[in-house]
Amino acid sequence: MKNHETQNTINQLKARKKLPPIITKKFSNLGTEGTLDSCTQKTPLSGISPYQNTYQNEENQLLMDGKLGAGAYGQVFRALHKKTGKFFAIKEICVHYSSTNLAAKLEMLQQEVDILKNLSHPNIVEFRGCSRRTSENFEKIRIYMEYLPGGSLSSMLKQYGAFPEHLVRKFSFQILKGLHYLHSHGVIHRDLKCGNILVSNKATVKIGDFGASKAVDSEAFQEMCNSVKGSLYWMAPEVVKGEGYTWSADIWSLGCIVVEMSSGLHPWSQVASFWELIGRMTEGEQPSIPNHLSQECKDFVSLCFSYEKNKRPAAAQLLKHCWISEY
Repeated sequence: MKNHETQNTINQLKARKKLPPIITKKFSNLGTEGTLDSCTQKTPLSGISPYQNTYQNEENQLLMDGKLGAGAYGQVFRALHKKTGKFFAIKEICVHYSSTNLAAKLEMLQQEVDILKNLSHPNIVEFRGCSRRTSENFEKIRIYMEYLPGGSLSSMLKQYGAFPEHLVRKFSFQILKGLHYLHSHGVIHRDLKCGNILVSNKATVKIGDFGASKAVDSEAFQEMCNSVKGSLYWMAPEVVKGEGYTWSADIWSLGCIVVEMSSGLHPWSQVASFWELIGRMTEGEQPSIPNHLSQECKDFVSLCFSYEKNKRPAAAQLLKHCWISEY
């Protein structure tokens, strides 16, 4: 039976096309006047909630230097604001009018901006504003965020190796507080991993990169989002099987982050191929938990890795776990 289920999952993944994010709220577009208005005459999208653009007229005051990273939809740069002397991280996305799924890409950007501008928590990367420039062939959209000089947890692991357990616990506690805040405000991150957790120069970690996130209104609390977002090694098994996302998918990913910080390797690092990973996940396996961890830590991670999503504790419950609560 399990082998049949695995083969069905593999067939579904082969046939599945990447879907645009399902949005339960209507968002307005990135506008030329410094508000989230109609992004382009070529792709009119309905929406509300205009947002005042802080930096549309001050881009000549920005000195951009090194690239901090790149993703599927854009690049991230560090920039110095000449007037204030403050550093920013700038996510820059160029959307060409001729590109496929243009409307879906613009909707994704709308969603990211709308989510970011409504978040305020010590363990969430701070949103500073956005700007938009129009040319004949493309839109250049910039999202301005606070700059965190420590980089990502992933880059720290590459440089320094696996973290000792007391540091894993410290960072996990902060990530969990940020995650509890997101979930209590109706946001599912959907792409939690060490590469999306950033570090300040005071050892404060902050959840970033909300490009895959989903905002859910109160009436849709238990609704699932059936688009595939996030990175496979950190995905919950129900997501891989195409059952969609609930809050519990972020909890599984949190367990993966603990494994990643403790071992210095991404979860499922011993798996040789994509299809082997799919098979193991659909047959009920979980990522290996490093043996050197304390029993309390292993228990915490095991709860995150509960195969049945309804059995995974919520972030508020995990904050009371002995491994975390004693921090």
